[in-house]
Amino acid sequence: MNQHVRTLHATSTALAALSLATALPTFAQTGLEAVALEEITITAQKREESLQDVPLSVDALSGDKLAEAGIVRMDDLKAYVPNLQMTETGIANNIYIRGIGSGLNQGFEQSVSLYADGIYRGRGHQARMPFLDLERIEVLRGPQPILFGKNAVAGAVNMVSARPGDEFEGSVRAWYDFEQKEKIADLVLSGPLTDAFGARLAVRSRDSEGYVKNTTLNRDEPQREELGARLTLDFDAGGMFDATLRAEYGTFETLGRHMEIFGETPSVNPAFSGLTHSQIVGGGALPLIGRPNGLPTGTDATSRNNVIDYQRSSAGDSSELDTREISLTLNWDLGGGTVTSVSGYSGYKLDELCDCDFVAATVFNAGVREDYRQISQELRFTSAPDGTLPWIAGLYFQDYELDESDYLYVPPTSLVPTILGLNPGIGANAAVFANAANPRVFEQDSTQWSAFVQATFNVSDVFRITAGGRYSRESKTGRRTTLLTAGLGGPLINAAFYPLFANPAVLGILPHDIRGERDESNFSPLVNFQYDFGDDSMAYLSWARGSKAGGFDARSNKAPAAGGTFEFEDEQATTYELGVKSRIANVAELNAAVFFTDYKDLQTSAFDGAIGFNVGNGSAEVKGVELSGRWQATRGLQLSGSLAYLDFEWTNYIGQCEFDRRLLAQNNCNYAGYTNQLAPEITGVLSGEYTWLLSDSLELRSTLDVVYSDDYLLSLTLDPKAVQKSYAKVNARLELGGADDKWRVALVGRNLTDETTLSYAGDTPLATNLFRARSYYGFVEPPRSVALEAAFRF
Repeated sequence: MNQHVRTLHATSTALAALSLATALPTFAQTGLEAVALEEITITAQKREESLQDVPLSVDALSGDKLAEAGIVRMDDLKAYVPNLQMTETGIANNIYIRGIGSGLNQGFEQSVSLYADGIYRGRGHQARMPFLDLERIEVLRGPQPILFGKNAVAGAVNMVSARPGDEFEGSVRAWYDFEQKEKIADLVLSGPLTDAFGARLAVRSRDSEGYVKNTTLNRDEPQREELGARLTLDFDAGGMFDATLRAEYGTFETLGRHMEIFGETPSVNPAFSGLTHSQIVGGGALPLIGRPNGLPTGTDATSRNNVIDYQRSSAGDSSELDTREISLTLNWDLGGGTVTSVSGYSGYKLDELCDCDFVAATVFNAGVREDYRQISQELRFTSAPDGTLPWIAGLYFQDYELDESDYLYVPPTSLVPTILGLNPGIGANAAVFANAANPRVFEQDSTQWSAFVQATFNVSDVFRITAGGRYSRESKTGRRTTLLTAGLGGPLINAAFYPLFANPAVLGILPHDIRGERDESNFSPLVNFQYDFGDDSMAYLSWARGSKAGGFDARSNKAPAAGGTFEFEDEQATTYELGVKSRIANVAELNAAVFFTDYKDLQTSAFDGAIGFNVGNGSAEVKGVELSGRWQATRGLQLSGSLAYLDFEWTNYIGQCEFDRRLLAQNNCNYAGYTNQLAPEITGVLSGEYTWLLSDSLELRSTLDVVYSDDYLLSLTLDPKAVQKSYAKVNARLELGGADDKWRVALVGRNLTDETTLSYAGDTPLATNLFRARSYYGFVEPPRSVALEAAFRF
């Protein structure tokens, strides 16, 4: 733990104690009269409904909760939604629900669909877009095959933006985190322009210095500079017709990463005399057969750090992401129903530089660029909500183009030629690796259309049956070209040396040019039975089958004929869910769901042990229980919580072996019977919020959140030694503000228990191949922090 974190200990401890004291008053102080639990309204089924009436396992967080807890990105949200995981990795961003997510491959779309005001965001990098001026977020667990039908095979996250109101309003908000030196400034202006037109402008600026010290470059990381803006224009022609135009732009620049080396054991190669990977690449007078003075070039002493201590060694990483999105939503009220049109464009450009050996020593570096462009059109017909047979039907079209290019580069001063020169099969030929580059280009284009219908038959006042389906057809083309050149942009390397690069014990790269076409269709059905067993309680039983289209592999370093991969099949998930939702005396809610899901041809991406990934298809069975509840205990005190139990089991999964089995010359292993990465058995959050009216114009409010996670595997290799142990984190907020909600000032503490946790880990590239040593890299989450927030509404 760094020194600045320790100086915050007294402040954060006092904050937690004060929050506890104010969050748990005696009930006699406030009384039980006129207590009522506020209803949560969601649009998970394309209609405004009470969360308690929707026969799905759903968690919803309001925009106020997002702001108050400092939830600004998807990776902040996971703490408050059990069975949701979000993590940054070495080359991508992954979202998991109930243990299912997409692997590390630019050819994949996410198994968890993101939607922003009806616009599909299927790429992992789109998850980096911030939660800017949202009315709420809805997290739907399990396959959503009809109304969120585009690849929502594991679940969906539905983001709903705040809309212009009938009266002028504005707000400013400032946030400063003392640990990360993070500064956030929000501005919102909203109101009517005429009787028919309204507008809302939201802008966010975020600047953060990070919480991990890069000892090589003497700077804190990751440093972030972000700017996001959204303009929303509303038109209402008196209730018969309305239109909403939304334009959103964001630019996100990051220097460095929150990544550290850990879990090393000595090399089993006698040439390195029991040294660890970090000691070897750290350089100095280290014994090395044939080189008594150790490694002469490409070394850096800071690379010897191999413990999780919020310090790292790196020659430098950077990422620049520009996003843009525009949508037009039109609604026509036809009296007996509504016609809705949602037209959208979404795209981004990414430029990343990666020190992808993840140490400061000169081994290799890499870069990646992506350009993504998507257009979509949905036409939806919705009947009136009452009657015997309310229904929703529609058509959907989407077209996207992805252009991705990346490279691997071995500088002339790299350790790679020196180490490979010790291999008798390479010897003097190792010089060809110096200044070698591996440029690669990947393209994937898709055109998809679908038709869907869902109807509810109200059999009686207490029993109804919902059924429907979506038929989809998608065509894709893909191409991957891999070269070997002498320097970036240089001439091709002599083909006589290709076998050296293709050796799986070295880099496993073989030049190739491969392309393919896919044309597939599927039908995804749903049946749901719902029974009201009281005025405020109901039970449901559902069966659904979701699917996600296949595609093409962007990351494999060989053609299929040479042992690589290129094409992967569509995946399917069949789920059964039984749930109960109940409301008790208008002051409490208790919901429960049990589920079982059978995944077939689940799309996977396995590290090849060197620097690439190979796609495949596996199978898994997932079952579990999800509980949630709220209790308005007194007028001022509300308690809430969510708890999830997850049992994930691979029934068939061929993946890259973990280190111990690779020493036995096993490269690929069948992990049938194993759990998945990022699939803790138990996760939960317990929250208490108390509001204390100090006077007619002044109130004090405190919030205490306890977030718990069981053990979970961190790595794609399912290595039992790369595991995050169970933890409990405490977040707290103490706020003083006006009773009219015009202003507030708050202290916000996050991770007050100062737990050191990792969100993801993997094998350090080339540590096994070059040095026969175990080494992991991991993404470390923020330590304890305290922030000051001030907000004013006008």
